[in-house]
Amino acid sequence: GLKGLTVIDQYDQRLEHPCTPELRSRWELTDMLDCQPSDLFSGTKSSLTYLLSSSSDENAFIRDIYFPSSGTYCNITDGDTNPEIEIVVDGECWKRVHEDHMSVYDMTYWTLVGKHPGGVNNIKKWSDSGQEFLIFPSLHPMRKSSSHPISRWYNIKAKFPYVGRFGDPLLIQDLPNELRTDDVTKFYSDELNIDNSGVLICGSPNEVANDRSLGFHFDANSGFTTKSGVDKTNNRKLIWLMI
Repeated sequence: GLKGLTVIDQYDQRLEHPCTPELRSRWELTDMLDCQPSDLFSGTKSSLTYLLSSSSDENAFIRDIYFPSSGTYCNITDGDTNPEIEIVVDGECWKRVHEDHMSVYDMTYWTLVGKHPGGVNNIKKWSDSGQEFLIFPSLHPMRKSSSHPISRWYNIKAKFPYVGRFGDPLLIQDLPNELRTDDVTKFYSDELNIDNSGVLICGSPNEVANDRSLGFHFDANSGFTTKSGVDKTNNRKLIWLMI
């Protein structure tokens, strides 16, 4: 997962206000003891409270909301204020965070030789030490001059296949193609004690075993039909339903 991205960086690059129409904003559940609720006008507070409380997002750590294009409003003066917001909703403290905070990406690109300016070790050290998150140095812990603007993340993120959000359930079939490998499938199948023995099915005339080296393709011999009669318009649909 990814952490360290900020709502406002030290170069004053900042995210849009969460009241921006059609904007997706992410909120992290925060300990009430550490909560510092923002001073918001009533309209803004009411709208954000409603969106957070009515969300169907079941993630235990974060919550994504979309501000409607119409029908919901915030006080106009709040739109020009600090987009870093904390708000108490139903006895829980929610803190506005970067929209990619706790997102999971495949960072393999940055482990290739010459692809990460800071060297491969600064990427692999997080997983090598058993940590769950890579910390993006928006605020560098050792050298302030080495802090990365959030624009640097936006300029490079297309190189990393998106996997999902930390804490969400994920099916192996929903992984990006780059991660849907035999090793990954076997690892998680073994972990979940999934039976990989297969099942016996009736074959078709002249059917042969799959050749995985040819990729994900399916072909059918036009000499056979899956539908009685002369209407063959639904053959492809019926074949895929059977698969």
